[in-house]
Formats: sequence, C-alpha cells, structure tokens
Amino acid sequence: FDGAAALIEEVLSIQSQNLFGSAAPSSTFFLGDIPDLYSLWASFTCRQLAHFCRIMALLVFEPEDRQLMEYPAVLKSIELLQLRRDRASRVGRDVAVDCNQAICIGDENLVAKL
Repeated sequence: FDGAAALIEEVLSIQSQNLFGSAAPSSTFFLGDIPDLYSLWASFTCRQLAHFCRIMALLVFEPEDRQLMEYPAVLKSIELLQLRRDRASRVGRDVAVDCNQAICIGDENLVAKL
C-alpha cells in the first residue's frame, strides 16, 4: 500500500506541475469516480490514512494554491482574495477540486477520524 500511495502521489504531483505551466485548465482527478470511497477510506489504518491524506492534498487544493504556499513572499489577504476571485470567474475552470472538497467534508466519519 505504501509504495502504491507514494507512486500515486508522485504522478499527481508531476501532473499538477505540468498543468499549472500550461494554458489549458487543469484536470484534477475526481474522487467521485471511486466506487464506495467512504467505505474504502473508513477501512484504512492510521498509516494508510496518513498516506492517503498526502494524496488528498493534491486533489483538494488548487495547484496555484500549493505553489503560493511554497512561495517565499507572503501574500496579503486582499491579494489572495483577488487571485481566488479571478480563478472562480475563469471560463472553463476545473471544478473537480471544489467537488473533491465537498466529498471529503461530506463524510462525517472521515472528518472525525482526521
């Protein structure tokens, strides 16, 4: 499990880095495509859940947000809000991140376990 999770994390990380540099909208993997997701992650051990959380971080945050977190300069609140407003109004934007966030928050057992 650990090796597979690390591989998935690496693939998603590289994919999001490549998509961020392109003009095309990103295509974040949609968690809703996984059958029985809630029961799947309910069966994870603490170690497996920790690995899966690293993967989820790539699926519930916009690539731009992840890069901003690594940026040395701290953005002012108004700058961050403007970036998010611009992203929300962008035509053809990827809504998978929003849906993935809703899926994660929608499972009360996962939230409590975290």
